[in-house]
This record gives sequence, C-alpha cells and structure tokens, in this order.
Amino acid sequence: MKSIVKVILGVAIGAAAMSAGSGAAFAQADECVPAEHVTLSPIVREPAGYPEEAFIQQIEGFVVVSFDVTRQGTVENLRIVESEPRGTFERGVIQSVMRWRYEPPTDYYGNIVRVCGKRQRFAYSLDEQ
Repeated sequence: MKSIVKVILGVAIGAAAMSAGSGAAFAQADECVPAEHVTLSPIVREPAGYPEEAFIQQIEGFVVVSFDVTRQGTVENLRIVESEPRGTFERGVIQSVMRWRYEPPTDYYGNIVRVCGKRQRFAYSLDEQ
C-alpha cells in the first residue's frame, strides 16, 4: 500500500513540475501578469496637470511611475521610479494616476488577471503648454 501511495504521489509531483517548467500560459488566481503581456484598456485616465509653481518658475522635467492594476481595473502599488527635478512633479502625478481606471485586464485566454509593473512616463515641457 505504501509503495502505491509513493508512486501516486511521485506522479502528481512530476506532473506539477512539468506544468510549472513548461511555462504555464495562464496566471493563477492571485498571480500578477507582467504589464508587457497584457493590453490595458483605459476607462478613466485624467492627465496630471502642470504644477502652478513649476510653471511660474519655468521648470521642466519628468516623472516615471510604476504601478499594478487590480482585477477590478483600479491602480495600486504606485511607485515613483524616477523624477527630475525631484519633489516638483510627483504629487500631481500620484494624485492623477491613483484615479485611473481600466477595463478588467485579461490574459491571452480571456481570464481576468492582476497586472504588475505597468510603467508610465510624464513629461513636463513649457513648449507644450
């Protein structure tokens, strides 16, 4: 009896290892899919305004953010990746991006998934104002 259990357990472990090693093409329920593997469709995407003080002082720059999109299409885990000059444009970008909404993201098979690591760059140029 013990040898039968070992064989069944060995087959189950082997099958799990094969499916994990083969790069399963779909995400598990709580797993994040990298943003480059998903097409995101925005519903609400308000632009981040030019901060008045920066505009008056004729300051230009940029902010790069990274964030995740939940299965419901909301933004979470927002992070500033890079900004120049620091402390000038970040606040408005954060406030704007946290209000963004997307259609529930789906993978290649149509399963609703969480998306990780979406990056967005915001450029602030006085020529475009």
